[in-house]
Parts: sequence; C-alpha cells; structure tokens
Amino acid sequence: MTPTDRVDPNERHFQTGDLSASMRGRAISSGMVTLVSQGLKFGLTLGGMMALARMLEPKDFGLIGMVTGMTVLLAMFTDLGLASATIQANELTHAQASNLFWINVGLSGLMGGVAAGLAPVVVWFYHDPRLMRVSLALALTFPLTGLAYQHRALLIRQLAFRKLALIEVGSLAISMTVACGMAWLRCGYWSLVGMQLGLAAGDCGLTWGISRWRPKFPTRSGHAVHLLKFGLELSASSFVYYLARGCDTVLLGRFWGATITGYYTRAYALLVRPVDQVLSPIGSVMLPVLGRLRSDPKRYRRIYCEMYNAMGLAFFPMAAIFLATAHPLVLALLGPRWEATATLLSGFTFAFLYLPYEALATWAFTSQGRSRDQLVSSIILTVLMAASFFAGVRRGALSMVLWYSISGLLLRLPLIYYFVGRRGPIRTSDLWKGFLQHVPMWTAVYAATAWGVWLVRSAAPWVQLATAVPMGGAAALIVTGMLKRQRESALLIANSIWALLVRKRGRLQAEGILPATAGVS
Repeated sequence: MTPTDRVDPNERHFQTGDLSASMRGRAISSGMVTLVSQGLKFGLTLGGMMALARMLEPKDFGLIGMVTGMTVLLAMFTDLGLASATIQANELTHAQASNLFWINVGLSGLMGGVAAGLAPVVVWFYHDPRLMRVSLALALTFPLTGLAYQHRALLIRQLAFRKLALIEVGSLAISMTVACGMAWLRCGYWSLVGMQLGLAAGDCGLTWGISRWRPKFPTRSGHAVHLLKFGLELSASSFVYYLARGCDTVLLGRFWGATITGYYTRAYALLVRPVDQVLSPIGSVMLPVLGRLRSDPKRYRRIYCEMYNAMGLAFFPMAAIFLATAHPLVLALLGPRWEATATLLSGFTFAFLYLPYEALATWAFTSQGRSRDQLVSSIILTVLMAASFFAGVRRGALSMVLWYSISGLLLRLPLIYYFVGRRGPIRTSDLWKGFLQHVPMWTAVYAATAWGVWLVRSAAPWVQLATAVPMGGAAALIVTGMLKRQRESALLIANSIWALLVRKRGRLQAEGILPATAGVS
C-alpha cells in the first residue's frame, strides 16, 4: 500500500486501532445493544406474523416461498463475500471500499436482471402463472440490497451497532406496516411481495441516511485483489450452503403444492428464522472482535469459548420449550387453521439444538481467515443437507423436517466440529464440551414445560403457554444454579454487564452528565 492510498486520520470509517482495547467490554456493550434491537425486531416480527396469518391463506405464504427458494442463490452473487472482506481487513482505504461498493452495485443489478429473466422458468417449473409477476417484482430487491452492502460493512467494522440497530428495526417496521396494510386491503399474496420490497427499500434508505460514508468513483489506486480473493472463497462456501438450503421449499412446492409449502415456511419462520435473526447480529459483533484477536491465540480462545458456552444458556432452554409447547404456540400465534404447522414445528426443534452451534463454529473460520477450510467443509455439509431433503420429501413435509433435523445432529455437527478443530486456537473438544454441557438443562426444561402443558391441557392455548413457559424458565434457572459450568457462564455474563454499567457511569460522571454520587440502578 502506497502513502497516497492512506486515508486522512479523521476519516474514522477506516480506522480501527482504538477498537482493540477491552474487547470483552466492547463485545458485551455491542451485545446489549443487539439484544435490545432483537427484542424490538422479535416483537415486530411476531406481531406482523400473527396479523398476516389471520388475514392471508397458507397458500399465499407458499407462493412466495416457492419463488424465493428458486432465487435465493442469486443473492450470493450480489455480495461475493465482499462485505465480510471489508469487516475483516486489517487495513482499508477509501478507494478500496469504494471499488468494492461499485462491484457490489454492478453484481446486484446483474442478479436482479437474472432473477427477472428466470421468471418464465419459475412459472414452467411450478406450473403456476401467478408466479411470473411475483418473480418480476421480487427481482427489484436485488439492486436495492446491493446499494447498502458496503455501508453496513463499514458500520460493523466500526462496531457502530446502535446505528445498525436503528436501521434494522426501522426497515422491519416499514416492511411490516406495508405488508399488514396491503393485507388489510385484501391484496393477498401481494402483501408479502410488498413486505419484501419494503424491507429492501427501507434498509437501503435508512443505511444511506444514517451512514456518513459516500463512495468515490472507481479508481486504480484502490487495489482490492486480496479482498476479492477472500470474499470469493467465502461467497463460494455460502453459495454451496444456500444451494442446499433453498432445496426445501423448491421440492415441497414441486411435489406438494403451495398450501403444504405455506405450512412449512411458517414453521420455519417460527423457529429456525429467529435463530438466524439472533445469530446474524451477534456474529456481526463477534467477528470483528475475534478478527482483532487473531494475533493473540490465548485471548481469542478464551473469549470465543466464553461466548460459545454462554449461547447455550439461551438456545437449549428455548429448544426444549418450543418442543413442549409447539401445539398451543401455533394455535395462539397463527390461529386454528394453521394447526398442521405444529407437527412441523416440533420436528424443527431438534434443528434448533445444533443450528446455533453450527453457525458459531463457522465464525472461527471467518475470523481466522480460513476461507478455504470453510469452503471445503461447506461443500461436504451441503451434500448431506441436500441428501436429507431429497430423502424425506417423497413422504411429506414432516418426513423432510425430521431427516433434516436428525441428520444435522448426527452427521453435520460432528463434521463441522472436526473441521474447526483441525487448525487454530479452538479445539474440537472445546466445541463438544460447550454443546454437551447443556443437555441436562434441555432435559429438565422440556420435562418441566411438558408437565405444565399437561396440567392445563384442556385450557385455551394462551393459558397453556402462560402456565408452561414460566415452569420451563424456572427449571432453566434451577439447573443453571446447580451445574458448575452453567453457573460460571451466567456469572461471567452478569459480571461483564455490571462492569460495563460501572464504566459507563464513570464516563457520564466525568462528562458532568451524572452527579458524582449517582449509582447504577
């Protein structure tokens, strides 16, 4: 890199040296912001889902799922992993970021055109002419999304998670408002198309409005070959994963039609999609933090394992509660005509056990710069995932869900653990310990929650949930207090949050915002 490539020190979009200190504190601070924003997003998503499920038919959701299942792969080519390359780069210039921006814009525009061109293929494959206009409309989301990739990557690079939270919550609120308004006006499945377009447009507009970075025109000085190589390898691994991930709705739509696909997509949305919504922003917090610690293996391993173990305190009890309350949960949230979704939701709860850990394991690849290892492991895991879908689809949606979930626990998770532990500071044994330590908690929480449902089995769904969920939560707290490793993880989280509040109080007092005697409430 030549001196002319270096940006002015005041351009903080590209400066990360001051972010290296107190990584745990920054991770906890960013995590708190993320949790608040995810709570807001969960409320918006849940409210919108409940409203839309009562105004639309299962086949409406199935139609949109059939189209997105065919076009999800194109989204991989709009980014090519360049946002991840921006986040992980040790040094970055304005010219490099600008060149990556224009590459993203060009790719996203091209993929939007390809998606529109595939519309006749989608109609031919599913034998449903309604999908022509739906495909053309959804093609517009590609260029809108591509315009915001690099802006978001720079915000993540700077750990500006308050701004990111505002963007995510705001864009989701816009999309849900559009969808519910159109559904109220009896627009049918076009309400879901409006939701997708509203999300993409809202995200693009808010990102450009909140981020102060503006790209330059492409220049030769912004050499980014190494960033492109890193991004391409990451994108290839994502491509092979989503190649299999999109098979489920495509196969169901082809063999069983829009209604069954609609039941399936709602079960997926209730359980698996929230995992993605939680892990994606947490990954945005952890990846830049771990990337800065790459040169300090001991510190890297300690912080990674702390996060890894702490995540189980949330996901294992949630999986148990979802399994025990699947039937009343579906009736309460979606209504009685969605009752067929409950059995699918029960099957997905076993995927809920390993999907967070599978995602956490891949963070090790990305933060350590092991894009080649991630590509190789993704190819193997993708073949297994696709095979589970093909093996189960002939017998119906529930069979496919069970094949997917059980094969993930028995095959995909052990393989990803093996690949992660082959190199780097994280050992395979670390990953297995972090997973298996929470099995007793899952068992206790499921037993307590199922007992609660049985006690009020004749009551209304909301009464069953109000009785059983607190019993499951109480069981989780009891097990956490009894088992050493869970207790240590919970205390670490509590102490880190307390230390963060104390430091924040000290800064506010130093700036005169709080009096010197102010305490932490």
